[in-house]
Amino acid sequence: MAGTIVRADEEKLGDSNRLRSPNFKSEETFHIRGRPIPPKANLDLMKQWMQFCGSEHHECRTPTLTVSKTQSIRLIDVQEHKIILTSSAKDYVALSYVWGPTTAPLLTRETLSQYSATNGLKDAIIPRTISDAMGLVRDLGTRYLWVDSLCIVQDDDDDKKQQLPMMGSIYNCAELLILAATGSDAHAGLYSTQNTKRREPQPIEEVDGIPFTTAQPPAQETLMWTTWNRRGWTFQEAILSRRVLIFTDGQVY
Repeated sequence: MAGTIVRADEEKLGDSNRLRSPNFKSEETFHIRGRPIPPKANLDLMKQWMQFCGSEHHECRTPTLTVSKTQSIRLIDVQEHKIILTSSAKDYVALSYVWGPTTAPLLTRETLSQYSATNGLKDAIIPRTISDAMGLVRDLGTRYLWVDSLCIVQDDDDDKKQQLPMMGSIYNCAELLILAATGSDAHAGLYSTQNTKRREPQPIEEVDGIPFTTAQPPAQETLMWTTWNRRGWTFQEAILSRRVLIFTDGQVY
């Protein structure tokens, strides 16, 4: 798929989105799957994807995460910039990303009290991928985000024993998974914010007044070569989640 040249005015082709191909018989058609990729991720398009999935894909509808009376989970409240503790969670987003060797534990017994206070996360040094995800959740109109390094007390073995077995359910019940496949650590960021732009240029040329561009590779091919794909934890995160926004250097899938 990489290097395939397609029309860059997909929205003008109508719902059928079919064109005649000079390489096929006259009665045959093929699908064009091209769209110009802007320097920053298209938030409105992501919202449209979410709305369409919510109304049309019944199998993707997520259940409410409930835990036993002796258990609870933490979520990041992106509006009040703090960590909350809850026994029932719905309409939250989860993040799948790579820590990398330089990412320090964020939630510890020492920082728990500070981060649980309103605006307690505002002055915290948070890796860019996580801070970008917090901003994206806020921009999408959702309030809560689950991230392992901020929702599990990293230096508390008892907390880990309670939280780690629930991770499968946490990803399965998430309204959305943000999959950060860029870079090799938590400082790579998402190109969804004003500060982070897509790293790969996409040329667009006109031929007889028709714009053409190069199609990006399919998501599976792009993910194959990423650091994210070589981590064991990420397998369950992707396979159990019902809706996934995949952020790569080239585009959002």
